Amino acid sequence: MICKKSEDVYFVIWFVVAIALLVVLVYIRVDILIAGPLVAIFLAVTSGLNPVQALTEGYLPTFGGFCSSFFLVFGSSAIFARVMQDTGMAASIARTIGKKCGPKYAVLVVFFTSVLLTYGGVSLFVVVFVLYPIALQLFREANITRAMIPGAIAAGAFTFASSCLPGAAQAAPLVAAGYLDTTIMVMPLLGILCGGFMCVLIVLYLNWALKKSRKDKLEFEDDPETTALIEKFNNIELPNFWLSLLPMLMVIVTLNVFKLPVYICMAIGVAISFAFGWKNVDNKLATLNAGVGGAVLALLNTAAANGFGGVAKMTPAFAELCDILTQSNSIPPLLSVGLATTLIAGACGSGTGGLGVALGTLAPVYIDMGVSPGLIHRVSLIACGGLDSLPHNGAVVTCLTSCGVSHKDGYKHMGWTTVVIPLVTMLFCIIVGSLGFVF
Repeated sequence: MICKKSEDVYFVIWFVVAIALLVVLVYIRVDILIAGPLVAIFLAVTSGLNPVQALTEGYLPTFGGFCSSFFLVFGSSAIFARVMQDTGMAASIARTIGKKCGPKYAVLVVFFTSVLLTYGGVSLFVVVFVLYPIALQLFREANITRAMIPGAIAAGAFTFASSCLPGAAQAAPLVAAGYLDTTIMVMPLLGILCGGFMCVLIVLYLNWALKKSRKDKLEFEDDPETTALIEKFNNIELPNFWLSLLPMLMVIVTLNVFKLPVYICMAIGVAISFAFGWKNVDNKLATLNAGVGGAVLALLNTAAANGFGGVAKMTPAFAELCDILTQSNSIPPLLSVGLATTLIAGACGSGTGGLGVALGTLAPVYIDMGVSPGLIHRVSLIACGGLDSLPHNGAVVTCLTSCGVSHKDGYKHMGWTTVVIPLVTMLFCIIVGSLGFVF
């Protein structure tokens, strides 16, 4: 018995080392398509498994299964986001809101515009590219340090717009619904309550950070390149604001009211975007090709993380950890779902990847224990947006790089708004959901 216990501890230690190795490789910019299989082989060897068998029976089936299940979701969403970008409709929404509200509320304008675009189905990468010129102009007029721009954008694009609000046209809610056989509108009151809770905390932090930057006498860092970018953006003729909202509105309505498949909803959004923004797109085929290209990369990266999870499920350590999480009286089921999801998301550097691994492995166990699939959906969705936004996350790196801000200057704001506050909200969701106040 003692020997068996020692063996279990040995496997668990190597399991933790494998996850840490995956974090390190992703952090030093090793592509997840390389890191995933390599760490899966490492985990198989240290767990006493045949590495070839682990790849062929664990990694590849999980990888392929995810691609098969979610290709249309990722593909249609990416094409829609690209068309919204190339037609200028996303930029029209951002510029109009920026002009109406003015530089006085620059930080909150960027934040809430990011929320609107994200909820409407625009990819977070597109949100960053579209909002950056707007943010530059507003922040320059208000003399606010550029270090806050990535935090303000990410606070909207990486948080409650997709992880809390019911009906969001984003990949993560659709993945959760696919694994749990729920809908993206499941437990809407709980989602709205958690979204409002997270929004308030983010606004409080952003206001505090702005006041602190003023107190520290931090000012906008201007240069000729910035001036040229702002002037170029201001000279672009963009579509009408209300027409630009129409594609996103139709996606949300057809998805949540008419219950059409997501790829059909996105196709409708693409058709409407092209109908009103056709003249702004020089090469329509190039736009579609670019959208599909982006979708394939995002899909493969997420599938690579899920493939690692497929091998993890084959190891003795995983069974031991599942027993600890599901049989320990000291860890409530919803808390263990949240912790497992956010830890795996952090290890994978992918919220959607962590969500898929956690739900694919632990959700059936908890559902058999009588835990509501709706509660699992809400908790895991918020949790996957916690530790996934650590500094090694690809979206974090892209956001900081696109805004010309270093990790040293800009990540502290992203860390508070996309890591700390979502984790606090996860605990809030678990407490409220466990008490049964909101269904």
